[in-house]
Amino acid sequence: MGSAATGVDPAPGATSTQPCDDTGALVIHRVQKAADHLSFHALLSGIGEAPELSATQSEFHPAFELRFLPETISPFARSLLEVDIEADAKYAGWSPGSTSLSGFCQDLTLWRNLHNLGPKAEPTWERTGDVVALSTAFVLERWNAIAKNGLGEDWTEQKGYDAVRQTCGPSDHPFLDQKETIRIRHQISDLLAVLGTSPVPSIEMIPSISVLANIEQIDPSAGWGLTDFLFYMLLAREATLRMARSKRRWHGGVTTRVVLAQALAELWSKSMVFTGTDTTFRFEPDRTVKERQMDGIVKFAEEMQWPFLAEIKETARRLLSPQEDTSALDTLTWDWFSGLVMPGARFQLTTLTTLYGLSPSLSLHPPASTVKIRKGTYGIVYPQGSYWNSRSIIGKVLGPLSLLPDGETAMGRKVKCLGGWVGPYPAPVLPESTFGLLVELQTSPPPWVSEDTSAGDDSGAGSKWGNDSGWELPTPPPPSTETVIAQTLRLTKVVATEPAGNDAPSVYQASLDFRLGNDNKIVTSTLNVNSVFLAAMACRGGPHRIDPRAAAKYTFRTLGIGDLPGAKQDGGATALTVINATRGPAAEAFARAWCSEKGTNAVVWKEGHGCCFKCALMMVGRDGVGVGVLIMT
Repeated sequence: MGSAATGVDPAPGATSTQPCDDTGALVIHRVQKAADHLSFHALLSGIGEAPELSATQSEFHPAFELRFLPETISPFARSLLEVDIEADAKYAGWSPGSTSLSGFCQDLTLWRNLHNLGPKAEPTWERTGDVVALSTAFVLERWNAIAKNGLGEDWTEQKGYDAVRQTCGPSDHPFLDQKETIRIRHQISDLLAVLGTSPVPSIEMIPSISVLANIEQIDPSAGWGLTDFLFYMLLAREATLRMARSKRRWHGGVTTRVVLAQALAELWSKSMVFTGTDTTFRFEPDRTVKERQMDGIVKFAEEMQWPFLAEIKETARRLLSPQEDTSALDTLTWDWFSGLVMPGARFQLTTLTTLYGLSPSLSLHPPASTVKIRKGTYGIVYPQGSYWNSRSIIGKVLGPLSLLPDGETAMGRKVKCLGGWVGPYPAPVLPESTFGLLVELQTSPPPWVSEDTSAGDDSGAGSKWGNDSGWELPTPPPPSTETVIAQTLRLTKVVATEPAGNDAPSVYQASLDFRLGNDNKIVTSTLNVNSVFLAAMACRGGPHRIDPRAAAKYTFRTLGIGDLPGAKQDGGATALTVINATRGPAAEAFARAWCSEKGTNAVVWKEGHGCCFKCALMMVGRDGVGVGVLIMT
């Protein structure tokens, strides 16, 4: 059992004659924005910005790297990333089911603005000049050139300007100074203006890329065709390539519609191969792309132990045969097969629908419900096990179980955290779940961060203090010996209080049973709040010490696993709680479940994982993000 303690002990061997060097200690500043947007910025004391503060997590397979916006687009994609946070490669933290600092801010901001998650009416463009009527031959020639060679090694602003005039017609931005007229930023503005007048609808409104690519066959009355679609992508690609060359970090007019068009154009340029002539042509997915995509979905299904795995593998094998007709594929499976999966929340859903498309048994019973994918609070339940979006509270709580050593299982299943999904985990048999039942989880939003957090320490050049500093080294609790076993997942159907629509999924309240200690005590945690778990960021040169003038900010109580059932959330940002969950992944899962039940966010910290204990305590306190709880794993 744990006990309350300050946890601040003098540094071993430290005396008042030793100077203190705090270089490399973590510093977090709150960037003041609107009341409904949260932003923190991290630095290292005496160093400033450092690459380890914005590290990204690798994906298990190249096919799943499409989950994220490319680096060439993401710096300008704020309009999309505010509502589709899973498209950001920097969202996730190093611990399964956790976030980075920027992901923490994105998650809380998204929940603060749930009413704005749907497609928005975007600004419309009015041009003073007419758009040039371009032939299909010109569009194809220009597209094939930039898809193969980009802007070209001999590109200059003058050549870029001339190319934009050919494509877009007269500029809306004439200048007396010819040098200013040809600037790359004005080329970008012209390209975005023409893109904004395209008859092609926003990709946000279209369920599948194959619908756009085959619009003439699917809907001859749409009012636009394949040439319009290719021109749409040409404009987006031309703009992306110029933005990558530009030194500017912001460009006007980069709406969600534009970002999605840029993302699709990037995918198309890397995946689709042109064949034929100007009058009789087609685009087909490159052979290596098809092999990558099929290998990725099969490996995912194998690792996740997906139902009807044998059928999925056989269909994937057959689709790679040159003689196989792929025209009968459903639209989302074709998107996956062709490497045209849009990033963000749509990726997880396309992964799911592709598994259904590859299984003859599952394809006869596709999920009939429509979930709000950007909330991420959903999962799918089979008799064999359940799978959960990694941003759902079940995904966050069960995520650490993917770290169980080889040979250890959770309720007989080997849990994995892959591609934005966590599972399989045994679940109660639900009606109509034989071929999978989409369910929505009822949870409250995570708590907002107090306005008085993160004044931040000075990150200036001075990081050494004189002989009278008397700084102290905080001591973490010793490793725990308390055992935990994750057991039953319970789903209780919630009675709807207002109409939700015929295609809305059933809503369930989740709870988890845990077996604690040698006395086999069963504790049930109800997952009330969609808590956010922030992975502790790396510092440099630690362990760092505490300024005695700030010692009160680092006073904490320690809770062992056995203390949690009767413990109350204590103090928030003004008094720190350290949960000793060092016994293993199940202990961490129980600690996260406790946080959800009590309604608090937390920082996840592992000794020896890049962040010292002092910096971890700073993160959870008022000088950090103010969550008040540190889960020590």
